[in-house]
Amino acid sequence: ENTMKINFKSMAKIGLGIRQARMANELVGSYSNNRLRQRRVATAMQLGLYAIGIAKFGVFGATYAIGDLGYRTIMHNIEIGKKNREAEHLREISGISSRKMSRTDGGYL
Repeated sequence: ENTMKINFKSMAKIGLGIRQARMANELVGSYSNNRLRQRRVATAMQLGLYAIGIAKFGVFGATYAIGDLGYRTIMHNIEIGKKNREAEHLREISGISSRKMSRTDGGYL
């Protein structure tokens, strides 16, 4: 019942402000080429979004935050697995398969 009593105009303003802040963060990150800071700011903004959602919507906001964090964690792990498999494959085909990095000792492909 309380969820339906929200002012949609104020929620639209908050959403527009969040969108503008994300776009500004991307522009600053692209201009300065400081991707680490850009990721940190994006993470802080996402946590702020979760806090706003929990404060405004209670259980629904918490459910969204938990679901979104779970989704992001799973996607991150999948991406890391892909990169690890690619790195392993490149290591194997590069010819550096010996254990002691010598020509006479170690395994061969």
